[in-house]
Amino acid sequence: MPKTPTQGLLRYRQSLTERKRADILRAAREVFLGEGFSKAAMSVIAHQANVSTATLYKHFESKERLFEDVVRNAYAAVEEGAAHVVDGDAANTLFTFLGESVRRHSSQDANNLLRVAWAEVPESAELARAFFESQLQARHAELRALLDHLVKRGDLVGHDTDLGAGQISGMVKEALVWPGIYKATHDLPANADEIIRQAIETYLARFSGKRVASTGAAGASKRLQSTGKLPGLETRAHA
Repeated sequence: MPKTPTQGLLRYRQSLTERKRADILRAAREVFLGEGFSKAAMSVIAHQANVSTATLYKHFESKERLFEDVVRNAYAAVEEGAAHVVDGDAANTLFTFLGESVRRHSSQDANNLLRVAWAEVPESAELARAFFESQLQARHAELRALLDHLVKRGDLVGHDTDLGAGQISGMVKEALVWPGIYKATHDLPANADEIIRQAIETYLARFSGKRVASTGAAGASKRLQSTGKLPGLETRAHA
């Protein structure tokens, strides 16, 4: 059925609106990273996005909301193509999830935006809280849900998965994520996969259930070694 003139106009307007929003997010990211949150001016962002200030506020009601959407957009770009495997054994399932987390939290934009949020804590703790809840806490909840799934199907014994999610991700972040936050440039080490494997081996040694108990952590580690490198993980350079 051919489009009517009205339908064509509506689609054109929707496309134009989406392009303007994308231009605003791009400009805002550049200004926030260059000036920080407090010094970033909405008028400057509007100018760089080639829109009016009124149009900017039509899309984003406040600078805080704009920053939150810039952060979501940065993380969403890293998440593209991510594979969420939940039907493999516990070792390989956790390996995939934690590898994606490292890639997500080690992206250049993610690190730099995290620094911007942290810098605002003395003046705008709410902004940092929003960053924490929308990204770091959300990823923690995803890992906890994955652990709950593994417990339910018998791969892990019952335990406090909220605490467990913090423990296993903490082992990985200490070596692979936090160093990138505190360095101007950061390359993931050549043994990044092995660090993830050892964290999983340690976790499974404590919480492995009936389906992996016969081989234990050593068997889980051997299965992980057969999977090879996570695509792109060992070669990405970050700032």
